[in-house]
Amino acid sequence: MTLRAKLTWTATATVAAAMLIVSLGLYLLVQRAIVRDVQVSLRSLATREVKALQRTGRLAPLAGSTAAVLRRDGTVELGNWPARLSALPENRLAGRTQIYRANARGGVYFRALGGGRWLAVAMRDPTGAVTLQRIARYLLILGGAAVLVAAWASYVLAGGVMAPLRRVARTASEIARSGEIDRRLGEIGTGEMGELAAAFDAMLDRLAHAIAQQRQTVERERRFASEAAHVLRNPLATVLLNLEYLEQRLPPGGEAHRAAQDAHAEGRRLLRLTESLLRLARGESVADTATRVDFAAVVREAAAVVAQGRGRAAAGLDVAEGAEVLGDRAALFGMVESIIDNAYKYSTADAKVQVSLSADRGLVRLVVEDRGQGIASEHLPHVFDRFYRARSDGEGSGLGLAIARAVAIAHGGQIHIASELGAFTRVTVELPQAR
Repeated sequence: MTLRAKLTWTATATVAAAMLIVSLGLYLLVQRAIVRDVQVSLRSLATREVKALQRTGRLAPLAGSTAAVLRRDGTVELGNWPARLSALPENRLAGRTQIYRANARGGVYFRALGGGRWLAVAMRDPTGAVTLQRIARYLLILGGAAVLVAAWASYVLAGGVMAPLRRVARTASEIARSGEIDRRLGEIGTGEMGELAAAFDAMLDRLAHAIAQQRQTVERERRFASEAAHVLRNPLATVLLNLEYLEQRLPPGGEAHRAAQDAHAEGRRLLRLTESLLRLARGESVADTATRVDFAAVVREAAAVVAQGRGRAAAGLDVAEGAEVLGDRAALFGMVESIIDNAYKYSTADAKVQVSLSADRGLVRLVVEDRGQGIASEHLPHVFDRFYRARSDGEGSGLGLAIARAVAIAHGGQIHIASELGAFTRVTVELPQAR
């Protein structure tokens, strides 16, 4: 039920209840007044009959009424008392001198005469019943009309009250659908509605300002990342060529040869990071010519490379075979490598890193978990931001998880992180499974 319908129903029900109470009260008051009038008329008739008895010993003829003198046993002594009328009251010996039995149609009046005799007077008053019927009919008609008018008026008024709210809702929906944050409500009324419109427009102004600042910040970061990647790529290529040449010239097995191998491996890793940084700056997505990638093989290879590069024990693997995705193998490898490397980086040397891969219901799910130092709750909302570092010791570039998220999104997936300070960190990546 809409708010307008609720307001209309509430107002209508309130008016109907009020009309019912007023009508019932008025009806009962009129009925009581008519009964009192009948009682007064009966008493007046009885007084006239008593005077007639005292003067003439007979009952005076009365139009529209019946009178009789009744004995103690209820038999008629004088006058005419139809059997259909009430007999003497059962408590006639209780010392009461007058008893009424009246309603809107008329009544019966008993008055003690002494010596065990009673004067009984009956009167019919059809006008009272007719009056009550008319009043009931008029109240029903007026009450129904009042309820209908109240329903119509409340519906119209509720529509007027709801119009500004509908405009707010419509504007918010249009902004959400089109992304045009420059739309405003303007003047939609006074009072609370005017305050609502002003607050809504002020909120949109602040939101537009924040979005503009965010876009400027992202654009500055994008330009910086792009320029940095371009500047670093050529020197890195030269360094890698020299390291490869040095590795080939040094005697195998020696300490210098191993150092050159390590430097060469780290240089290749740095070059992959630079290429990923350039793709991230360009906002590139997976091309339509994406190939079918054995993601299980990518995960095993990345885990082995990171463990060897860190000089740590191999991660615990629970990898489901046949987990394949469509995408760029190099980008996927860099994403997995970065996530696993973070797990090693922020956990103690004896901490176990666990890597699991499963495929279910069209999704490939990668989970990397370490039992390390964890991430404070205030840092969790920002760990995927570019250049954001939860630690202040200078380690890391703040790009690893940002690049990982960009790769996951580019492949139609998503990435989540959960952590508890001093306990664990768990990164989950979900990608569409290749069909």
